[in-house]
Amino acid sequence: MSEPVPAVESSRSLALLRDAVMGVLGRLLGIVVGAVLVRLYAAGQWPHVCVGWVVLVPWLVLWRRCGSIGKLVVWSVVATVLFTLSAFGWFVDAVAAYTGWSYATAAALLSGAALFVQPQLVALALTTHALQRQRSPALHGYFASAFLGAAVYTACDWFAPTKLLGDTLGLGLWPMLAWAQAADLGGVYLLTFILLCVNIWIAGGLDELVFRRSLRTGLASFGLAGATIAAVWLYGWARLVQLERTAGVGAQHEVRVGVVQGNISHYERLRQELGAFEAVRQILQRYLSLSATLDGEVDLWTWPETVYPTTFARPKSREGALFDREIAAFVQFHRRPLVFGAYDRDDKGEYNAAFFLVPEDDERGLRVRLQRKLHPFLFTEHVPRWMDSDWLRQHLPWLGTWRPGSTMEVVEIPVTAAASSVRVAALICYDAVVPGPAREAVNMGADLLLSLSNDSWFERQAGKRWALIASALRSIETRRPQVRVTPTGLTASIDETGRIRLLVPPDQAGATVVGARLVSAEMTLFVAWGSWVPLLCLVGSAIVVLHEGVRWLRARR
Repeated sequence: MSEPVPAVESSRSLALLRDAVMGVLGRLLGIVVGAVLVRLYAAGQWPHVCVGWVVLVPWLVLWRRCGSIGKLVVWSVVATVLFTLSAFGWFVDAVAAYTGWSYATAAALLSGAALFVQPQLVALALTTHALQRQRSPALHGYFASAFLGAAVYTACDWFAPTKLLGDTLGLGLWPMLAWAQAADLGGVYLLTFILLCVNIWIAGGLDELVFRRSLRTGLASFGLAGATIAAVWLYGWARLVQLERTAGVGAQHEVRVGVVQGNISHYERLRQELGAFEAVRQILQRYLSLSATLDGEVDLWTWPETVYPTTFARPKSREGALFDREIAAFVQFHRRPLVFGAYDRDDKGEYNAAFFLVPEDDERGLRVRLQRKLHPFLFTEHVPRWMDSDWLRQHLPWLGTWRPGSTMEVVEIPVTAAASSVRVAALICYDAVVPGPAREAVNMGADLLLSLSNDSWFERQAGKRWALIASALRSIETRRPQVRVTPTGLTASIDETGRIRLLVPPDQAGATVVGARLVSAEMTLFVAWGSWVPLLCLVGSAIVVLHEGVRWLRARR
């Protein structure tokens, strides 16, 4: 009697097809849920900040269930593209507006560059896959697996030279200040490392409960995650209480900073409409007149980045020399220092710079110091010499020509009200986004950070908010107050705990006085040790990879 083999084979084929379809649909659902969580967390608002503790969980679970390295690479690349578009959709608008490209072209460019600007996600996926296949108890434990995955992610996040925006997951914890205070220990990358550990533990717990039916190990993973979140909050709460008490007892004095927001942007467009002379005249008159309204109320004035859109002290024309003298005469007449953004030049090229004009004791003296921007933004402000060419500039005429500065300057400014002085450092736009310049300035004795920015090229408020939050992390890391001034918003003051107070409404012209409270100088662990967390992650990851590579070679032999 013959058996119905064709019917059995057909049933098996249908079952395999059904399982394959359900697997793909499940992975697509995980990818979409992960993208939604990234979008919520990137908003940088309460209560979306809580999403950070689970933001990568759907993708981590998905990567754990990928049976082959091929599937893993495909789904991790998809996740990387969605992560980039979900977190930095505002950057697409900015690129399209700045270059004149269509939105579709800018989005396609950002999607194609996703692997270069966010390589840490693929590295995390590969590490997750390796840990799943690893039989060594030392690498399969809860602590070791989470620490290694978080270390690989953090090291790539910090070390990758293609991270154009200086972004990292830890920035998103700012809306909950108690969680963000741990940045004074190891910088914002310590927050990223902690976030990754918690995400990996929660993903492991879900995997154990749902797929492996292991209640004990699943609950253990959740317990580790919950204890970590609570510990970070407890440290932050204690630090906030301590800083409030210190501020009340050990405050030295307040520096009254006159902040001026002129609400003039798109200088090139203004130059085309009015001509170079009238454009500079209009900008200068706006800022001089607004500053004069604060006469007698301030210890110093500060204006935004490149507010004076030409070289200062090295004029290119007779008209430029007259404008220079007008600014200098204003400072000498009012007897108050001025910090403002302009251009500098030498025989090597031009620089984006901040100028400090400080009146001397004699009525005619004027001390001039400058800080060149250390990190001009890639392509829009600076093109590396090895990449620069006439052909490239012919096809991309909007490329920048500025050169990067090399040293940080800290300038001592007299404070009239307290009959004392304050040591001030200028962070020019992107210099406040990355941790290094602020730390270097505080190591050189800076009491106050002045962040001179120009975020008017961001078409969406989300881009401006990202830059402001990054600046707030610099004050947490260094425990120094900060005053941030922009041409159109967001102009704000930031205290040593990272609290932000907007000073002038966005897209409005205005001038106001903010009292920057100087507290007793504190040397945080981050200021003393620098980026020790990502460096340790990089070294540790390299050692583990080298060790496993040697083991694999021995096994092959």
